[in-house]
Amino acid sequence: MRDPETLARGYFERVRAKDAAGVAARFAPAGMIRLPNGKQVAGRQAIEDYYKRILALGAPNPAVQSVITEGRRCAVEIHAHRPDGTPVPVADLFTFDEAGEVVELTIYSMTLPEAGGR
Repeated sequence: MRDPETLARGYFERVRAKDAAGVAARFAPAGMIRLPNGKQVAGRQAIEDYYKRILALGAPNPAVQSVITEGRRCAVEIHAHRPDGTPVPVADLFTFDEAGEVVELTIYSMTLPEAGGR
């Protein structure tokens, strides 16, 4: 298997290129994405369809900030922006199989409250 950091960075290259098929091809056939809202997207075709919808909105444009790897897992801190340009703090946790395909991607995202409010 290739280095998990290289594999994760390749995923983000495909996202920035707005290549839904290329993103989906990085996943194992039964690969899964766990979204911040608790929903899951499972299987390559469903993942490709999901990214077609997301990328059609003009988002995201992730920039890798830091990477931590351990075995076949890779945690990536990214700077992403909503279509209106609002920054969103995001961390992605990848798990790869022996072939270097993503078997699970968990996306953690948080929107902080406005200053002075709850």
